[in-house]
Amino acid sequence: MEQRTFVERPLGGIPAHPKATRQRAFALYKEGKPCTDIAYELRISAGTVRVWASRERWKQQVKIGRANPQMDTETITALAKRGEPLDLPEELTEQQALYQGNMSKAAVVLSGRVAEMDGDEIVQKADKIAKADIVARKALKLETEKPSALINIAILSKHPNMTHHPGVALKHCRQ
Repeated sequence: MEQRTFVERPLGGIPAHPKATRQRAFALYKEGKPCTDIAYELRISAGTVRVWASRERWKQQVKIGRANPQMDTETITALAKRGEPLDLPEELTEQQALYQGNMSKAAVVLSGRVAEMDGDEIVQKADKIAKADIVARKALKLETEKPSALINIAILSKHPNMTHHPGVALKHCRQ
């Protein structure tokens, strides 16, 4: 008897639409086209387009995107999906204070997460941790108190001279 392999699909076996189709539908939505026209153009059900628009909060994404043209797509999507209104202070000094407060909190949370990591995970994420540390130090106004020797563990572990002359790699890092 022949064995069948089952591919898990949503809605009882109906294959999902490609991500490119959803992205094209959202692009048409941003142009102001109604869901029925989008569905007709992409040859999909109007109900599918409405579900996407509702689930992914297209209306909120468009509103946030228009109000903040400098904001990246990922941030717009995250804000829209949170469902909270974007309530920013009007004055630049208030915006700066809000940003400083949020980044300071994030920096402290970051340090806690790094403290919980084991050695292998720290080595694996050394580049990201180093970049986040730079931002965190600025947010906490610690840039004047730079660490005495910040060594990127990932670079050292890949340095060709590290196995024969470990002092050479360290000397280059200190310069």
